[in-house]
Amino acid sequence: MDLGEVRPADELCSLAVNVCPVCRSAIPPGPPRCPNCGAMLGGVPFAGGLVEMGWARAIMGQVIGDGGMGTVYRGWLYYNPAGPRAGTPPHEVAIKVLHPSLSSRPHVRKLFLGEAEALASLSHPNIVHFHGLVESQGQLALVLEFVDGEALDTVIERHARRATPGSLPALAFMRAWHYFQQLLGALAATHALGIVHRDVKPANLLIRRDGLAKLGDFGIARLPVDVARSSGGMQPGTGAYMSPEQVDGRPLDGRSDLYSAAIVLYEMLTGRTPFDSDNRNELMIRAAQLDEMPAPITHYVPQAPG
Repeated sequence: MDLGEVRPADELCSLAVNVCPVCRSAIPPGPPRCPNCGAMLGGVPFAGGLVEMGWARAIMGQVIGDGGMGTVYRGWLYYNPAGPRAGTPPHEVAIKVLHPSLSSRPHVRKLFLGEAEALASLSHPNIVHFHGLVESQGQLALVLEFVDGEALDTVIERHARRATPGSLPALAFMRAWHYFQQLLGALAATHALGIVHRDVKPANLLIRRDGLAKLGDFGIARLPVDVARSSGGMQPGTGAYMSPEQVDGRPLDGRSDLYSAAIVLYEMLTGRTPFDSDNRNELMIRAAQLDEMPAPITHYVPQAPG
């Protein structure tokens, strides 16, 4: 299906069964995956790619992301003509579906539902907008704002790849500062409600084509009642961006996210994180957060203010 073409929801729902519910390609009987897009045919979430929300319905399109917990689909949101938002034109959304194999695990469900609760309580121009949570036959999905752009890590990698000797190793100062200010705005709104994101990193900051930054992926965020609790063992998060107290499993507050945001700024300017190394694994990077001092930005960017 061409997502640039808006089609009536009823027409989309009447598509034949021998069509992949993700990419809408005709499929032969037998294979477990769609030969066109690779979607699992036996476990495609939500019958016919339809996510019913009562006041609206979302039609799932192509896969735009896949991670450890779930798959993200691009889709369209159609509003119920008899509902409270009747007359609102259909628009694109991102539909994040928890992997069916994980939906029965209480801890994973709690994280997924926690993300929905966190996003539902937040309204800020620099945070991905939450449309709704849907559960159908044990399958969970979040319907979110579709951000037409790319993640900040992709932006940084592209600029670092193009850097030449003597030039800036990554983003220009003002561009990095522009994104950093927007990230701080999103975190201020998050922390005002007592929510700690815990996974602030470039991959979770989406940059729209017009330069607007949107913080997303609140999958391991802690709500106010959870902030002082520790899960024990290896703490969730991404070592290169974690604060020392997060690595150590100590109680967290918003300052931990601000530490992570500072590392994002460091990477935007230098093209690398403070403890980057080709021969370091995740455990070694986490240990470095506790034991080492990072090189100053001026070590990599002599033009930077001291």
